[in-house]
Amino acid sequence: MFISLNISLIAWSSFDLTFSALSHYWFAFDTNNIEHQIINTLRMPRVLGCALIGANLAVAGVLMQGLTRNPLASPSVLAINSGAALMIVLTSFGILTLPLPTVVAGALGSTLSGLLVIYLGGFFENRPHPVKLVLAGIAVNALLLGLTRATIILADDQAYSIQSWLIGSVSNLNWDSISLLAPVSLFALLLSWDWLIN
Repeated sequence: MFISLNISLIAWSSFDLTFSALSHYWFAFDTNNIEHQIINTLRMPRVLGCALIGANLAVAGVLMQGLTRNPLASPSVLAINSGAALMIVLTSFGILTLPLPTVVAGALGSTLSGLLVIYLGGFFENRPHPVKLVLAGIAVNALLLGLTRATIILADDQAYSIQSWLIGSVSNLNWDSISLLAPVSLFALLLSWDWLIN
């Protein structure tokens, strides 16, 4: 089913491709063929990117549920999403100057907010309680979301661009994005697999 869905995503769009064009792309790639170029430069990076992003989100959800012992937990419960969003907004608007790409700044923000929640939730205590961790996460998440929205409102001229960035899109994914995303994702998935087994 997963393979069929990916083939459908590659083939069906505003510019439909035949199954023969897909098979020729894999086994007889032609740089002068417009269909092959569309697959190679637009559709294939998006499909691979979506697969990697989906795998990352699924594993993140499983880890959060295991950590909080709550089947409804998600990265937003530990303020990971809101921490990343706030850091991206602050660096994009120039309020906070960091010599880092936007993606790395977001990762830094999510790490810091996650560590803050873990500390406030008493995770390092002798007998940590999952409910305390969840409550700390909800409180920090609300605070960071409020700060993010206030910053966006105050910077009205750039609000639309940053809002579209925070919502997310795979339309700009290319092979450079995949070369950055794939190794980080595989490394993180291997670490997560080791943690889940143990």
